[in-house]
This record gives sequence, C-alpha cells and structure tokens, in this order.
Amino acid sequence: MSANLDDVPWRSLESTSGSATVVHDLLRDARVADDEELDEIADNLSYELGNDGVPLPAAPAAVAFLVDLVVARPVANLVRVLADLVPPELDDRLARPIGHEYANLPEVTDPARDAVQRALGDRLPDLLPLLDADTAEVRLWAARLLGGLPRHAEETLPALRAAAGREPDPLARASAVLAVGALAADTGRAGEVLPWLRRVLADDPAPPARTAAAVAAGWATTAQSSGSAPLGPAERQAILAAAADPPAGVDDEFAWSRGDLYPFLRSASPDDRAFAVELAARGRGAPASWRRVDAIGTAWYVMARWRSAPPEVVPVLATFTGDAAPLVRQEAAHVLAWAGQATALVVDPLVALLADATPDVVDGGADSAPPVAWSALLGLARVDSGRVAADVARLIADPRAFPAHPNQPSLVADVLAAMADRAADLLPAVRDYLAGDPMAGDRWHLHQVLAGIRAWPGLADGVGSELLALAGHAEWPKPLVTLLGELGPAVTPASDHLRQLLRSADARTSTPAAVALWRIGGDPGEALAVLGAWLRGDDQYGARLATQAAERIGRDARDLAGDVAPLLRSEVREVRVAAGRALWRMTGDTEAVLETLLEEAEPDRIGMDAIELLAEIGPPAGAALPDLTRMAGSEGRIPLQGVRLRGGRRVIIYNQGRDYIVLDEACRDLARHAIARIAR
Repeated sequence: MSANLDDVPWRSLESTSGSATVVHDLLRDARVADDEELDEIADNLSYELGNDGVPLPAAPAAVAFLVDLVVARPVANLVRVLADLVPPELDDRLARPIGHEYANLPEVTDPARDAVQRALGDRLPDLLPLLDADTAEVRLWAARLLGGLPRHAEETLPALRAAAGREPDPLARASAVLAVGALAADTGRAGEVLPWLRRVLADDPAPPARTAAAVAAGWATTAQSSGSAPLGPAERQAILAAAADPPAGVDDEFAWSRGDLYPFLRSASPDDRAFAVELAARGRGAPASWRRVDAIGTAWYVMARWRSAPPEVVPVLATFTGDAAPLVRQEAAHVLAWAGQATALVVDPLVALLADATPDVVDGGADSAPPVAWSALLGLARVDSGRVAADVARLIADPRAFPAHPNQPSLVADVLAAMADRAADLLPAVRDYLAGDPMAGDRWHLHQVLAGIRAWPGLADGVGSELLALAGHAEWPKPLVTLLGELGPAVTPASDHLRQLLRSADARTSTPAAVALWRIGGDPGEALAVLGAWLRGDDQYGARLATQAAERIGRDARDLAGDVAPLLRSEVREVRVAAGRALWRMTGDTEAVLETLLEEAEPDRIGMDAIELLAEIGPPAGAALPDLTRMAGSEGRIPLQGVRLRGGRRVIIYNQGRDYIVLDEACRDLARHAIARIAR
C-alpha cells in the first residue's frame, strides 16, 4: 500500500452503513482474500462507497487503496468499484428525468465525486496499463473507468482508441469504443472522433463493437449539435437491428447498459421521439419474451416523456397484445390500461383481452403486472365503460369473476370509480350485492365496492337503505363512514352509530364520522369538538385528516381557523396545502392563504390540490399564471420526480406510479381550467 490504511480517520467519514470503519475493514481484508472472497468484498465496497454515481464522503479516501489493490491484483470486480464511482458525465445527461423539459431542476454539486475524479487522475499512470491486462473483463471495466475521467482526455482518448484497435475481445473492444464516444461528447471533441467511430461501425466484424460504435456516434452527434441533429442512417440502422436482435453480450449485464438494454440504445438520440417509437416497434421482433417486455417499457417511456406521443405508440403496443408469451400480453395490457386518453384508440384489442385466461402471476410475483383481463377491464372502464358494464356487474356480485392480484389491490374501486357515468345501469347490481349480507363474505371486496361508488350520483335514492343496514353492524367498513356523510339527512337513523365512531382513536374513522354527523344533522358542535382535538394534538397525520375534514365543513367550521392557521407553516407539504384550502373555505380570507398555495402549486398530486383552489380564488392568484401556462402547454410531461426550489424551500416532486400519464393529463386539464378562471 502506498499509504497507511490506519492513518485515515475512517470513523469520521460517511459510508452507506454510517461510519466508514466498515470500509477500513473491507480494504484490510481484501489484501489477503482469495478470489471468491475478493468478489464479495468488491460488492460490499461498491455498496458502502456509493455505486450509483453519487460517491459518499468515504470514497475519495478509499480510492488510493483501491488502486493499489488493483495494481497488485487486477480483478474485474475491483476495477468495477472504481468505475462505478465515476460514471461518464454523459450518463447524467442521458439519465435526465422524464419531464426535464418542463421543470428546470436545480443542479446538485457533488464534492465527493469531484474528489474521486481528482484522486483517480493522480493515479492515471497506474490505471492506463489496465487496458492491456491479461483478463478481457478487466480491460472492459478499465475502459469504462477511463471514460469517466474527462479532465484527462488528452491522455485517455488516444490510449482508448489504440486499445480498441488491438483489443481481441469483442465486448472489451465495444467498451473502449463507448469510452471514446463518451469522452468526446463530454469534452467537445465530437468532430474529432466521429469519423473514427463511423469507420469502426463500417469495418469492425464484431456485432458488439458495431453496436457500440453506432451508439457512441449518436452521443457524439447529440453533443455536437446540442441534441438537434438526427442519427446518421448507418447508426440508426445498426441500433434498430440491435433492438430486434441484441448482439451477444450487449445486454443488461454489460458495463454500459446494466439494468436495461433499451435505454442504452435510446441514449444515442434521447430527444428523437420517432427514433424511440421505432425502437419499441423493433423490439416486437426480439426472440426472447423478456426482451419484448423491455420493448414495452420503451413504449411506456415514450408516452411518459412526450404528451403528443401516445397516439403514435398505442398502436405499436396493441401489436404486443396477441403475443404468444403470457408475460408479454400481461405487460402490454397493463401499459395500455394506463395510456390516458389514448387508451380509447385500442378498445377492440382490449375487449378481446377480457377473455384472456392468463394466470394471476406470470412472473415476478407482486412486482409483475396484474392479469391481462384485469388490465383490460380497467382500461375499458376508463374510456368506454359501456363495453364492460355487464362484466363489472358480474364483478360486483362475485369477486372471483376476475382473479385478484397483489400489485393491483384497489382495482375494484378503480373500475367502479371510472364507471360513474354508468351508475344508473350498475346500481341494481350494487343494491343486490349490499342486500345479500356482504359483511359475511369477502370484507376487502366490500371495502372496495364502497370506495368505488363513493362519487356516484343518486346514491341516496339508489342504495341508501342498504347502506343503513350495514351501519347496524358492530364493525364498519371504513368507506361506509364517508358514504353516509355524502347521503346527508337520508341516513339520519345512523346518527347514533356515527357518534360512537367519534370516540375512535383512529383519525381515519373519527374525522369522517365528524363530517358525516354534520351533514346529517347540520349542527357542527360535535364535529368541531372532535376535529379541534386532532388539530391541537401532536399527531401530524391526524391533524391533516382533521384539516381536510374542516375544509369539507367549510364556513360552519370557522371557529377552528385559529387551530388550522399554524399548520400553514408545517414541515409537511401536504399539511400546508390542506391548511390553505381549509382556511379559505372556512374564512374566505384570500390574503392569509395565497402565498402558501402559490408556493405549493407544483405539478404533482399535492400541488394540484393547491392549483384547484387557486382556480376558485381567481384573479388574485395571477402570480401562478406563468407556471400554469407551462403546465398547460408543455410538449414534455410533468416531472416524474425531482426537487424544485420555491421561496427558499425545497419542494419534492414525486409522480411515480402506474397512473403517471393519467395524472399528467389531469394536471394539464386542471392548469387550463385554472388559467381560464384566473385570467378572466
């Protein structure tokens, strides 16, 4: 070792497990480990130092010792640990979150990564010889490592080009070619290397190297043109061919495409929508079924990035619904069900899938998509409910009509909520089900049915007596409390039962019971006493539910305004928005809530609650118009995830979920509505 391991203050440095003393122990043990032990140590070091391109503070101190280990004993997994600490800067741009066109997320400085790069640069004379190591896998990872050191491109670019020229192993050669492309894109040398990359594409006999050259040429072209130039025809053809039949070794384990091959291929031209659509279409011909599932993921990416893309992509996805592999049909149906308004373009294929008898779990357990028939039912309920009314009536009567799935536990409620326009047709089925003593059957199914019909019109006339009968049971399904409140005076006989629920220690029960009692009797006294206790307590969740309940009561809850106002300064964003909405409905005081609502009016589920109220406030909310205009008119979708800075406060935007596209369409429509109300 060139330095003493014990001289580093590991205890004061941070690793994934906390104190970096564990890094000290791993580096010490690596000196005497056999090959099998060394592989395990490398995996642990990768975990402890940060293996996602965001090195932890212990990483710079560990670099010198890792390089010493690699020099003494060139092992691929140890080189991989170093390479993972400095992914090429190109990776950051190619991994832009969906919605980056819409939201300018703040750049995060990373001093640890900078220090790691400097430390590795200091040891460049020890790293360059790894390009000629005895083992091809070491040479492959060495190229990836050097591709992440753009400050030293003057030395590494010619070394990598030379290594590619003499490298006998196709995958190691592909890695060197990609490192050249990454460095060229990161350092403004695209014009210098593009001719060389295109010669490799034309002349190299190995498919992995040709695919690498095509992708690397795409990186260089993108960098050279700031993303505006299309791929050259030869590069495009080579990448599309790889999408249909991936070269051996260029897969989810390859150093440059780990996790998913298709994002790697797409990275050659990340802003070219037509190219991304064609990649998904070419994946339809991939020989392996799991590769075709990956192609479906690429189709989802296209829809989730560009608002205008679904009409182009949904017909491509429809071709997967007839696939011989159940897993492929399952994934295709799931994505189509959540394609937003474009699901209406594939009604006929979805109707055909209602009879698909694919088992409830094809692969991956709870992480897999729901059964084909489930997804088809949901998609049709959302866009063409008349085609599935009979199926839904059958489902209401018998939860076994469609097989359940752990990854879609609320599907019954989702389907019924989407069927509000068919409420009159389905009320007889709901009435028959509720009259048949559902408390003696599947309680979760009952819970889902009640949650799903909550927004249906005409419930008081349709199933009021059946809901009152349920209220006679000692143990209520939780949605029943809210439903009784929606029915108002028609369910006055349930008052005594609701008063019992007011004493519940669970805010999820007592707060909706308070609202229900108020709606039934009109006297807010009992309700306000319960809500006030939650508002003045230490339970943040209870306070949020009480605030939302106070909003529903509105003016009659104005005596609680003094308890709600401090929540505008809550550390919890959802509580702040709930407090703003409640105060305005209780007091009508726009000035008191406007600043909070404007700060939280972001394009996500919580922010949409703020936007909805800003629309009601109208012209005084004019400061929101620039952001609302961008939400309404952006070609890119709202951010999938990220951090925004508002008024000195970090706002976490988190829109992940199967309903991401549906959420974006709702956000766009809400923004348009808010603009019309505010700008009038």
